[in-house]
Amino acid sequence: MKSLLQACAHISNHLDYTKKARKSDDEWLETQLRIVGPVAPGADGAVLASQLNKYFR
Repeated sequence: MKSLLQACAHISNHLDYTKKARKSDDEWLETQLRIVGPVAPGADGAVLASQLNKYFR
C-alpha cells in the first residue's frame, strides 16, 4: 500500500511540475491564437487547421 501511495505522489508531483513548466508555452500559444484575426459575425471563432499546424511544428 505504501508503494502505491508513493507512486501516486510521484505522478502527482510530476504533473504539477509539468503544468508549471509549460504555463508560459500555453500563455504564448493562447496569445498567438487570440491575435490571428477578428472573428466574423456568426462564426464560432475556431482557428483553421492550417493555422494551428504552424504552432505545433
